[in-house]
This record gives sequence, structure tokens and C-alpha cells, in this order.
Amino acid sequence: MGHTAVALAIEPGAHPRALMERLGHSSINVTLDRYGHLFPGQDEAIADQ
Repeated sequence: MGHTAVALAIEPGAHPRALMERLGHSSINVTLDRYGHLFPGQDEAIADQ
């Protein structure tokens, strides 16, 4: 899965853990280090909940 495909999966709400598993990353940290910048507004969503 390329960077663009990951970005397209994140936009409608793919969960980082699901992406981690699909990408075969060894930990969620690897996924978030690489793609965390593509999760805009997550802080606001958490605060709203």
C-alpha cells in the first residue's frame, strides 16, 4: 500500500491500528511516525467526545 493509498484510506476514517496491520508494521508507532501527519483534527475529535 503506497502513501497515496494510505492517505485515501485515512480520509474517510480508517483506524491507525487497522492500517498498521494491513501495512505489516511492527508497531503502531511505526505507522503513526510515518502517517501521523495525515490524521488532522484528531485532537479536536477527542476533545469533542
